[in-house]
Amino acid sequence: MAAACGPSPTLRSVCRQLVPAWADLRDDEIDVDPLLGGLSNKLWHARLPAPGGRHPTEIVLRQFCTTSGLIDRPYEQRVFAFLAGTGFAPKLFGANGEFRAEQYIRGVSLTVEEFGRPATLEVVGDLIGQFHSLEPPPDVTRYSPGCERPANVLEQCDQWVRTALDAAQHASPELVDRLRRCKDEFDRIVRPLLLMAQSPVVFCHNDVQEGNVIRSDDNEYFLIDYEVSYAAWNFRAYDLANSLCETVIDNQADNEHGFAIRPDLAPSPDAIRGMAVSYLKRVQALTPRGRRRSITSSAVDALIEVCLLTGFYTHVHLIGTAAQEVKLFKPVSHLLWAAWAVAKVHGSAIEFGYAQYARARLDLFDRELQRD
Repeated sequence: MAAACGPSPTLRSVCRQLVPAWADLRDDEIDVDPLLGGLSNKLWHARLPAPGGRHPTEIVLRQFCTTSGLIDRPYEQRVFAFLAGTGFAPKLFGANGEFRAEQYIRGVSLTVEEFGRPATLEVVGDLIGQFHSLEPPPDVTRYSPGCERPANVLEQCDQWVRTALDAAQHASPELVDRLRRCKDEFDRIVRPLLLMAQSPVVFCHNDVQEGNVIRSDDNEYFLIDYEVSYAAWNFRAYDLANSLCETVIDNQADNEHGFAIRPDLAPSPDAIRGMAVSYLKRVQALTPRGRRRSITSSAVDALIEVCLLTGFYTHVHLIGTAAQEVKLFKPVSHLLWAAWAVAKVHGSAIEFGYAQYARARLDLFDRELQRD
């Protein structure tokens, strides 16, 4: 099930193939070094020590390593090309079935401590609002014009759980049993509530976390990485809920597993409110083609309340109020990423505690369902 992804002696050759301006360079004219931080793919920084007027002078070379059952590669490539064309994603220089050459943005990814700070959450809210205002053409996202755009996350959750159960059924029976139990609870308790909530469907990033927010040397912020939970039409509330789940998960922790759960970093209600206000200001101002979007002040007030709830709700009569959307989708995030990790426990070329990560996300899933 796992995609082949190991050290390659031909990385410089790949660079020459994918970057037209580098086609005639010798191996000794291209430096390639690994980049830290990729949990699904291997990332390489390729640069020209003596560019001689060539452009680009440096790129990110992405080597795909994602389990085939978790990713639709042609779809992801179309989405990335669309986002690059709009200027939202890094520039695309070239791609094939195993690699992609992307613009290298000089800057640093955020730490989890930075990600959950009030000022940063306002920036993140604005970035998500910008993303939700995009509208890819039908040939990119596979929906028919005039038809309702399908939300992606429930189908994706079903698919990822199936892939995980198949991949780990013999090697990790304990994880498989627990994932199956949580999926049964999800289908029985959470799924009906999600369908009743009717969260608006927008074009979502689906993986906004500290490693996917870059602060450039010019102090600008960018969202990157549209692949693993790839950008798609989805429930607005899921994208926001997933980003809030990530405020307490350190995906670059310096320990044996490579991650840590940090409940001490959970943002305050005021910080979450600031993120919501920033998000709503952006979506109020933008539509896919720059037209003003009409949102009444009462709707804005109601949507701000989305981020102020603190407990998982079980009262059916409350479903459908905007103030519940985000909290309702937090268990979805935990289950989805637990399944992703279970599927990658065996066969991944990336050193990361996938089994421990899956257990941690399932613990968080259980905790959300146990809230009053």
